[in-house]
Amino acid sequence: MGAEENNNDTTKDQDLARSLVEQEGVFALLPVMAGTFGAGDYVVENNIPTFGYGINPAFCDNDVAFGITGCVTNPSLEVGSNALGTALEDHFDGDTDKSISFIAEDNDAGRGGLVLLQASVEDKGFKVPYAEPALPAPPEQVGDVSPFVNELLNSDDGSAPDMIYLQATLGGTKLADGLQQAGYEGMIITPSYSPLLLGTPGYDGVFINTQFGMDPAIPANAEMLEAVHKVKPDQEMSLALVAGYRAADMFVKALEATGEDLTVESFLATVNDGFEYSVDGVVGKSTWPDNHSKPVPCSVLTEVEDKQFVTVQDLICGENIQID
Repeated sequence: MGAEENNNDTTKDQDLARSLVEQEGVFALLPVMAGTFGAGDYVVENNIPTFGYGINPAFCDNDVAFGITGCVTNPSLEVGSNALGTALEDHFDGDTDKSISFIAEDNDAGRGGLVLLQASVEDKGFKVPYAEPALPAPPEQVGDVSPFVNELLNSDDGSAPDMIYLQATLGGTKLADGLQQAGYEGMIITPSYSPLLLGTPGYDGVFINTQFGMDPAIPANAEMLEAVHKVKPDQEMSLALVAGYRAADMFVKALEATGEDLTVESFLATVNDGFEYSVDGVVGKSTWPDNHSKPVPCSVLTEVEDKQFVTVQDLICGENIQID
């Protein structure tokens, strides 16, 4: 069993996976949580079971990679989910007569993400006046945020939209701070759940959109934290912690389902024959092989207030949708 760090270096990914498989003889790779995973073709060609956070195309359209949230970004961009739209509809008590503008980084992940997010909210009736991959792609970072702030604040026919979603791995908090400093009073949403950002200008007051239930009071999360604190007492709740822990848990459950007569072939045959995984309140249900081609359609919002994460919603699941 090996782990792949979120280094976004595709060459390093393949070298590391090759070393783990060919030199150390690992049975599976986990948890893979990188936004890009350069060893995707390698694990498929060599039949290496892979578990992780399915946010990159390596988790799509093959029978060896299993994402705890399914195939989130199928490269065909033909299937997605209305999870974000469902979470927002719930948050606003059914009122979807609102506008939301999206801004993302100018790379494949950013452009693909915009298609999926826009379809998710439009499926529930929200208006999307603006969805552009206008931000510089990593490793470049945003310098002066004022042009982006001005564009967003006038994106709804010259007015500010009700919501702004910042799909940014770098500079998202800086842009949120710029919006707040400019007096924006609408809802700012980001996917970045990290205790390292607490106290950073622009982070207080935003809503965080995740595919996992992040509330530490959820029994499954409390049990997880208790186990983790036995090894690392100061470990804080984070998206990476939940994703990594649940990927390992899913793998263990798949091993148990396979039984003692374990081979790669018997393992993959078992998991791809109706195996299901879910965690109450934390991870929605995936069923295999179905979720090799579609995401688990669940989402949740958490607010940042007074340098703390505040639970405002339980994990809520919608439906998979076809994207035009």
